[in-house]
Amino acid sequence: VTKRHEYAVQGYGIAFRYLVKPLDQTLFAAAMDAVLQELNSKHFTIEYDGVTMSLETSDIYFLESHGHKVLIHCKEQDLTLRMSIPEALEQLPKRCFVSPHKSYLVNMEHIVYATGTAVFLSSGHQLPISRRKRQEFNQIFNAYLGR
Repeated sequence: VTKRHEYAVQGYGIAFRYLVKPLDQTLFAAAMDAVLQELNSKHFTIEYDGVTMSLETSDIYFLESHGHKVLIHCKEQDLTLRMSIPEALEQLPKRCFVSPHKSYLVNMEHIVYATGTAVFLSSGHQLPISRRKRQEFNQIFNAYLGR
């Protein structure tokens, strides 16, 4: 947000949008919606049954560890991949996912609410929040919510 129109062109090299003061609330809301859509529209490319697939991160509810495999719970289907939760986190946008427990990685877009011991998702799933991960989970989720 700026008062100086001459910086608008320069700002596009690093900024997502450029808003000029006085700030119009409608334009600000539209810009914020566009930013959130951009952040949430990232893709997760995986190898599944010998085929390379691209999943939208917004379609992923959560990932669940099963030994040396990860079960990806998606809107349309569940997929099983040979990888670990930390390996999956390296490939996913970190600003969208949080680990409430060593066995889970949750897409924060689908969190309806969280208590001290569980996280509730829009899919109807309820996942545990471990004591060890509770503080980190709360910090990351609150930052995501902008608190």
